[in-house]
Amino acid sequence: KSSSVDINVGLTGARAGDILHGCGEDTANVILKIDSGGIVYAPSIVRRTVEDEVGHDNVLSSFAKHFGLSVAAAKLRYDDCPEADTPNHCPLGQGCSHGSSMCDCEPAARFIILNQGIWQHFASVHGNDEELEEMVREGRSV
Repeated sequence: KSSSVDINVGLTGARAGDILHGCGEDTANVILKIDSGGIVYAPSIVRRTVEDEVGHDNVLSSFAKHFGLSVAAAKLRYDDCPEADTPNHCPLGQGCSHGSSMCDCEPAARFIILNQGIWQHFASVHGNDEELEEMVREGRSV
């Protein structure tokens, strides 16, 4: 098994102060900062699936390259990533493990939108462009 792995929040989780960069079509150029006290847990199933597909050593090697670390340092940091048995389909920042349609739990993390990227287009289509621009301008926690 030899393959490079895209390192993203699904594998690493994230903690307060971390900066997240959008990596898909629906998050292109979006930049979020996790607000104080927040934790985004990496779904354990994502980590297990990727490790099964490419091997744990390849994940560590990709992790080391992504963060500019030695493999030994990358292993320590990877092992320290916040991880939980939450479903993969839950919204980013949701801390519970039941379906989001029936969820009224407090989020595990709140975000400050540093750059709205493609979300500005989505907001414009739905008539919320000014509200999104205001959220970014004010640095509002969402």
